[in-house]
Amino acid sequence: MPMSSNNSFSEFAHSLISRATSTREPITISLVGGGGKTQLLYRLANEYQQFGHNVCVTTTTKMYFPNAPELNQVTDFASHSPLPSTGIAFVYSERLCPNDNDAKVKVRGLSNEQIESLKRQQLYSVFIVEADGSHRLPLKAPARHEPCFPNHSDVVIGVTGADPILNPANPEAIHRWNEFSMLTKCNEGSVIGKNQIQALVHSDQGLFKGCSEQQQKIWVINRIDLARDKAQLTEMAKQIFDEEPQLAQLAITQMTTDNPIHHIFNRTL
Repeated sequence: MPMSSNNSFSEFAHSLISRATSTREPITISLVGGGGKTQLLYRLANEYQQFGHNVCVTTTTKMYFPNAPELNQVTDFASHSPLPSTGIAFVYSERLCPNDNDAKVKVRGLSNEQIESLKRQQLYSVFIVEADGSHRLPLKAPARHEPCFPNHSDVVIGVTGADPILNPANPEAIHRWNEFSMLTKCNEGSVIGKNQIQALVHSDQGLFKGCSEQQQKIWVINRIDLARDKAQLTEMAKQIFDEEPQLAQLAITQMTTDNPIHHIFNRTL
C-alpha cells in the first residue's frame, strides 16, 4: 500500500534529485502531460536555485516567450553565456513569429544535441525540460512524435489535471482527443474514471511513453482544487499508484497556492 505524507514542496523538489539514477551532476528532469507543467517547471527551478543550484530551464518543443520573475537570464543557444552567479536561465534555440491567431511570441526549444552540449559544459547542475505541449488543457495523450524528452533524463514527471477526472469526457478539454479516446477506450460523454486514467498512466503509448526502466517516473495530479470529488479522486489515484509499480511517487497538488502539495504518496517496503 502507498504511504501518505504531507511533505512541503521543498521536500518534494529535493526528493526528485535524490531519486535521480545518476549521482553525478547535472540532473535532468523532464515534464510531460497537461494541467500545469509550466507552473511546476518554474516552481521547481526556484526551489533548486534556493538549494544553491544553477538551473537551466528549456523545452524541446515550443513555448511562449517566458516572462517569469524567477528567471535571471533569457537567451538563445547561440548567444548563451554563463550566469554571473547562482540562478535560473531559460535557453531556447530561436524566436518564432506570431501567427494571425496568436499575438504572443513563441520560442522553439533546444534539441537533444544542444542540451547535451550545455550539459558537457558543466554550467548547470539541474536541467528542467518541458518535453511536450498540451495547449493548456488538463489532459492529453501523446501523438506519434511525442513526447520529446532528452535521452538522458533522470526523472520524468507526468502531469494530469484533476478537473476532467470523474466527469463526462469532453473532447474540448482533452488535447489529442482521438489518441486519448483510442488509448483509454473512452467515448465522448463517458465518465473518465479509474480504468481510463490507469490506461493513460500505464500504457507504453500513454503518459510515460518512451520512458526507460532506469528513469524515475513521478505522477503529479494538479489542480486538485477543481476536482469533482477530492476524496474520491485521491482514493482512486492511490489505488492506481499501488497497482503500478513503475511509478516511483504520486503527488497531488495545487500549483496556484503558496503551499502546493496536498499529499505525496511513496511506496512502503
